[in-house]
Amino acid sequence: MAIRNAAKALLYENGKILLNSHKTENGRIYYDLPGGGQHQYETMEEAVVREVLEETGYTVEVVRFQCIAEEIWDDPTMQAQCPEYTHRVLHIFLV
Repeated sequence: MAIRNAAKALLYENGKILLNSHKTENGRIYYDLPGGGQHQYETMEEAVVREVLEETGYTVEVVRFQCIAEEIWDDPTMQAQCPEYTHRVLHIFLV
């Protein structure tokens, strides 16, 4: 089983948090913090800066590490289809 490291950005301004909007194959809409998987030999701070630029076009600087969260999907169908995404450790940074 693979455990994937991901970096997420908490971009907070004027009382609002920036979220990405996503649509599933069945049309369900959900929102998520900008960010994504860590590349080999990349620090988590480098990953969050790169991911925010890729997803939003914003150039950001890391202010500080905010928190860590673990996400484990127990749906057997999801585990079979996307095993690399069903167990993630999310490193969340204030940017």
